[in-house]
Amino acid sequence: MNERDDQILNHVGLYQLALRRVIDDQFFDGGNSGNVLQRLVRNNQLQSRDGLPGRLRYYQLTRTEAKRLGLPESRARALQNKALHTALAVLWFCTMSEANRHRLEQHEVDRLFPDSASPTAIHCIERSADSHRLIRMKVSDPDSNDRTVLRSLRKTVFETMDMPGLRPWVGTGRYCFAILTETATRVERIRQIIDTDQELSESATFIVEQAPGVRTLKQALNDRRSRKH
Repeated sequence: MNERDDQILNHVGLYQLALRRVIDDQFFDGGNSGNVLQRLVRNNQLQSRDGLPGRLRYYQLTRTEAKRLGLPESRARALQNKALHTALAVLWFCTMSEANRHRLEQHEVDRLFPDSASPTAIHCIERSADSHRLIRMKVSDPDSNDRTVLRSLRKTVFETMDMPGLRPWVGTGRYCFAILTETATRVERIRQIIDTDQELSESATFIVEQAPGVRTLKQALNDRRSRKH
């Protein structure tokens, strides 16, 4: 097994799943990863799963490989419904954006706040040439009620700010909140919801982006292919 194999397997373990298109872009400069993925499946390191529309498949670690990497067995279990939607959206946000983002394990988040408790949630770090920021990701269903979205955001933001040591991070934008949803229409609506609540909008930095779930993944991949050509 070579270094690239290790990188792919660690990537799959971190994000709980992998898409061939993401592996192509991340590790093959847009080339074809098919032969490598097939070999890792044959070697019982990856498993290929259906459950996505348009005959798309996703990859996960096998239990044996998860154990070898020191990861919980849950990383090898098939994802269903909300868990699958969340994993796809987080993967897309972190790897299919122009921004340099990398998901963090919870213990990595904990190390950033050694003197206090840290929020238990899905986080990534976004790095730029001169700074970096910690982003807490939340996936919002496009059918969610506006009032429910606002109430959830307020609870998340103000509870985070009440945690010892977190308020300066939130206030300066070094800790911010990403809301991921499937449609462009819902992206604009969530931005409006935030903007109309002055207390909320002035308290924290928000990123609202479109990221596909199960029902919109195929179209998102097609749209990305069209843009590249």
